[in-house]
Amino acid sequence: MHSTTASDNPTKLLAIVEVDEAQKVQCQEPGCGHGVYKRIHVVDVGGGQIMVMGSTCFEKRFGSAPHIQPAYTANGAGRRLTEEQRLLLVHNTAQLLAIFEDEENAIRARRLEVLERSRKAIADRQARFDARSAYLRQLRAAEVPAQATAKAIPWGWVKPMSSMAYFHWPDGQGWIRVMHGNGSQRVMPWPTFDGWDEALPPSVGNPDLDLGGYRVTDILPCIAYLRKHALWERIGIWSDIMKAISKAR
Repeated sequence: MHSTTASDNPTKLLAIVEVDEAQKVQCQEPGCGHGVYKRIHVVDVGGGQIMVMGSTCFEKRFGSAPHIQPAYTANGAGRRLTEEQRLLLVHNTAQLLAIFEDEENAIRARRLEVLERSRKAIADRQARFDARSAYLRQLRAAEVPAQATAKAIPWGWVKPMSSMAYFHWPDGQGWIRVMHGNGSQRVMPWPTFDGWDEALPPSVGNPDLDLGGYRVTDILPCIAYLRKHALWERIGIWSDIMKAISKAR
């Protein structure tokens, strides 16, 4: 006996429904005619023919086919029909299927609407973020000409003619490692900005609000962190660093 497979089976399972036990419908499988009320299969058997079948007859004819999902009723256990829908199943199955199709189209439309709203919300948030980022870049760019190429060192406590190291980060912010007159090291934001005291981790140092920079506790992890995150760096005296910043702009 030939067993129909998914590849050569023209059958399309349209719906699985159920009705009240007292209002059974007749299985249309030739030679059956039994009354069924649970897991009633509405099947397009090809050639424009639609049949109402019990689950047993469906499986005997087409196999169990657990991978086959009904087109219009997602619940494989069977959609419960109203009395009006049961009458359509018996007397005008095509109209009942048209109702199911309209419902499915409405569900898909609502899902698409929700998806589009979600996408739009994400796009709007991204646009606001981009606009804010662009605004901050413009502000920072406006500050740089006034501060970033200062001719004189703005900190009177820096040890004269001591070597410095400038680290330029991807966001446009710079950090300068300088030596204090007492021999200790500092890391200064260049140019300075609001929130500088929360921008670097403890491995770099501790914020010194009076000086406007970080008091370095261990120079090796400090330099390692700044160098890891920098696009480029320049070591030299103050004038060397200012020239490098001006050239990179």
